[in-house]
Amino acid sequence: MSIKLTLVGAVAFVIALGPTSAMAQNPEPLPSIPGNFTYPIDINNQGKIVGYTFNYTSGIKAVQWTDSAVLPLAGPTYSFASAINDSGAIVGSGQFSIEGVSNPIMWVNGVVSYLPTLGLGGAATDINEQGDIVGWVNTNQFAAPAVWRNGQLKVLDGVYGKGGNAISIDEQGRISGLSVGLNDTGDQIPTQWTNDVPMSLPTNFGVDYIGVVGINKSGSGRTSGYQIQRQTLPDGSNYFINVAIAWQDGEYRELQRPFGVGNSIAYGVNAKGVYFGAYEDLDGYKIPTYWDSNGAVRLPLDSGREAIATAANESGLIVGFDKTDGLNQIPVLWRLNSIDIISMSNYTRSAGQTVTLTATAKRGNTPVVNKPMEFRVNNLSLGSVKTDATGTARMNYTVPSKSTDRLTLMASLGGSTYLLRSIVVGKSSVAASVSPVTGHNNRNVILQATLRTVETNEPLANREVSFMLQGKVVAKARTNSVGLARTTLRLRNLSRARLPLEARFSGDTMAKPATARATMLVVR
Repeated sequence: MSIKLTLVGAVAFVIALGPTSAMAQNPEPLPSIPGNFTYPIDINNQGKIVGYTFNYTSGIKAVQWTDSAVLPLAGPTYSFASAINDSGAIVGSGQFSIEGVSNPIMWVNGVVSYLPTLGLGGAATDINEQGDIVGWVNTNQFAAPAVWRNGQLKVLDGVYGKGGNAISIDEQGRISGLSVGLNDTGDQIPTQWTNDVPMSLPTNFGVDYIGVVGINKSGSGRTSGYQIQRQTLPDGSNYFINVAIAWQDGEYRELQRPFGVGNSIAYGVNAKGVYFGAYEDLDGYKIPTYWDSNGAVRLPLDSGREAIATAANESGLIVGFDKTDGLNQIPVLWRLNSIDIISMSNYTRSAGQTVTLTATAKRGNTPVVNKPMEFRVNNLSLGSVKTDATGTARMNYTVPSKSTDRLTLMASLGGSTYLLRSIVVGKSSVAASVSPVTGHNNRNVILQATLRTVETNEPLANREVSFMLQGKVVAKARTNSVGLARTTLRLRNLSRARLPLEARFSGDTMAKPATARATMLVVR
């Protein structure tokens, strides 16, 4: 199913919690099978949850949660449930032995059936409300993306015709997944299929880009996932991290990591463009998170604990698992039904400048009045200010004269979950996107690229973008007020092929350089 959660646009939602209730900071536990690791993977709008349970003796088994228990699903010895739609149809995969071949499975009213393959196995990964299913099947050459409609299998092309995996399908039938890249190094291309035609999603592949390793749940044309980037430690050594990524309306966006370091992953996105998953805090704890258009919000969880949000529905339910005890990971549920709304902007300032931090709290359309709003910078408390008659709290803060490139700003109402934003000091990091395009020889094609800041998610206007094809600059354009650069290119003397298309921004005094890549499909 398409992952959805009814959260709106550029505001952040915080559960209203009394400051005296420590337990209220934690999600409620779901039933689990004793002695097993039990993981929720998807939830529909009726609150039905599916996933899998695992132990080292009996292996992995698909499960479904009821009101009071978690029960194994019928079928093969080893199985995995990956998605459930609002009709209760479940899809996944299974096999009868450890050495056996995985096959795509569908459960309807608890009865298991097998989806057609090419005789070489495969798996089903998602199902929408129309009953269309996506996944992959093995061919004689490679694993290929697949879609099943009305029980009939269709094998899809990858971007470069070398296979891949269809991972998610939304209610409009748009499919998201990965294609195998041009080289033989395991490069994976984030891909969206519209009317079963693959086109690459843009990647920002600057000096620290290593590769895309995951695409997760999608909805309303948006796609969530993560990529590998190189991160440099203070001593100059490098290590590799996962960074949560959002694709929306053809744009690439790196989702805010509240402290600018560590791993983050987006596991899904709702119809309003709210993404959810987890990030690592400065102590290395995994923090359940959702991202609105301005930045990150930590889901309720006591300090010193760690958890991951894996799925959500439109009824205000989010599921995941608490992994504080690595030997006893607990499936959990957050209920976002009684909420206050905190809104706060990101800020850009120079070292030594003063900024008025402003956060506003409302419940529905009613201001939350006379409640303490705590502000923190880099997790150090600046103190609390009570909200006024409009629900707004303000506090002046002076950026240190010697400051890093960014400061993490947090606001909390009455001791509840933290809303996270950024104060950018110096140059902004840039998320560049270039739109995939299909062109014909001896005809014009329109090239488009966008530039946005990573920390504040704002467009960069009046910046020059160079478009490159086969390693050569073929066109240049400047971004407009919404960060869009657009120009026309005449294609000449190109054979039919799928070619890497690049857009490069050289950087300036306000913004760091960035490079994006997508695909140009040249047809006769």
